[in-house]
Amino acid sequence: MAFKHSTPGRRTSDGRTPKLETRNPDDSEVMSLDEAAEFLKCCTATLKRRAKLLHIPHKRIGSLWRFYRPALVAWMEEDGNFAA
Repeated sequence: MAFKHSTPGRRTSDGRTPKLETRNPDDSEVMSLDEAAEFLKCCTATLKRRAKLLHIPHKRIGSLWRFYRPALVAWMEEDGNFAA
């Protein structure tokens, strides 16, 4: 069974389809579970549990946990009780 890939009709002057532009965060802004736990000054088990229960912003890539530093700072500042 063949699947048809739908793409916008935009083409460059040489006939190629342009690549989508994506915003990639700086590598220093993306943290592992260990780095995020150190940043938040808690243990990794607590961070995992709280990420699930309190919706701490994170992404799972298979068994890997990734945290975006600006998102963590924004999450901590949400209720206004945290002074950065």
